[in-house]
Amino acid sequence: MELTKDEKKLLSSENPDQYIDLSVKLKISRGRKAFLSRIWQENTGYTVEDIMFARNRHPYWKEKKQKNHKERTKKRLLEHNYSPGLRIEWTDDLIEKFLELNKKKNNGRYEIEDRVLAKEFKTTIPGIQHMRRKMNYVVKILDMEDKKVTRKRIMDLIKHSEGILYRMHRDLSIRVKK
Repeated sequence: MELTKDEKKLLSSENPDQYIDLSVKLKISRGRKAFLSRIWQENTGYTVEDIMFARNRHPYWKEKKQKNHKERTKKRLLEHNYSPGLRIEWTDDLIEKFLELNKKKNNGRYEIEDRVLAKEFKTTIPGIQHMRRKMNYVVKILDMEDKKVTRKRIMDLIKHSEGILYRMHRDLSIRVKK
């Protein structure tokens, strides 16, 4: 199959960033780009993940993703609001259950999505994100204090407000830098 000048130019990309930049600028159909993408990956050894990483950083695609993001976020939050209208009382049992379900994969992403946890705990996505932020502060604080991260220590600290945990983390950060 004969390649056009633009297609040859796209295939001559040296890295994923350059590939995405040319892909946006050149007039090549979507189907053809998909075909050329496979060829380019085979020739260079780059993966789909490499291309997606470059794509997510490219200004054109960043702008596309930001378009209507407020409406999409609002819709998602409303769709996954499992709260009966009352604030959830985070008892020791609920916190224990949260700790069991709030695990991360090797790549740093959570195993269970916010919306699934929100449904499980009959709360909202922001409520789950709040608990995850608190958990992250607790782990950072324990690491900075050179203490082992145990369930008991997590349980003691996570009951504090997010603001208190933030200040504890900030104060420890200042002490560690000195």
